[in-house]
Amino acid sequence: HLRKLIVRHRLFFYAASALVAAVLAVAVTFERLEQQRRASTETLIDLNDLAVARMENKLAETLHGQGKYDEAEPRYRGALATFLRLRRDDYAGGCLINLGTLLMMRPAQAGQDKERDYENAEEALLDAREIFKNGGPAERARQREALLMLQSLYSPQHWDDAEALSKIEAELRALDAAMPSADGTPATDRPKG
Repeated sequence: HLRKLIVRHRLFFYAASALVAAVLAVAVTFERLEQQRRASTETLIDLNDLAVARMENKLAETLHGQGKYDEAEPRYRGALATFLRLRRDDYAGGCLINLGTLLMMRPAQAGQDKERDYENAEEALLDAREIFKNGGPAERARQREALLMLQSLYSPQHWDDAEALSKIEAELRALDAAMPSADGTPATDRPKG
C-alpha cells in the first residue's frame, strides 16, 4: 500500500510539474505576442505620424510658395518635430532647408527682428548640412543644397558675414571636388584643362 501511495505522489508530482511548465510556456508565448502586438501598433502609429508630418510639410511648402510665411513656419516646425521624433533624418533635413529658406527670405515686418530670423535660419541650415553630411556620398547633392542656402544667407544681400561666407565657399569647393562627375570619376581624378 505504501508503494502505491509513493507511485501516486510521484505521478502527481510529474503531472503538476508538467502543468506548471505548460502554464509558464503559455505565459511566455502570450508575453511575446503582446510585445509583438505593441510593436506593430507603435509601428502603425509611427507610419501614420510620418504621413501626417509629410502632409504638413507639403502644406507648409504651399503656404511658403504663396508668400504666407507666418502660416508656413509653424507647419514646418510641427513637421520637423515629428520627423526628428521618428528619427527620419531623410525628411528632417529637407524640412530644415525649407524652414531656413523661409526664415531667410521672409520680409521683415514691423516689430519683427530680422537678425533673429537670420540666426534661426543659420541654425536650421547648419543642422540640415550636418544631417546630409552624415548621410554619406548618397546625400552630397542635398548637402550641397544646404551649403548653397548658407552661402546665400551669408552674402551681402542678407546677413553679410564675409568670414562665414568664405568658410562655406571653401566647403562647397571641397564638396564639389569630392563629387563624382557624370562619368563616375572623382574630381581629383579628372584631367585638368
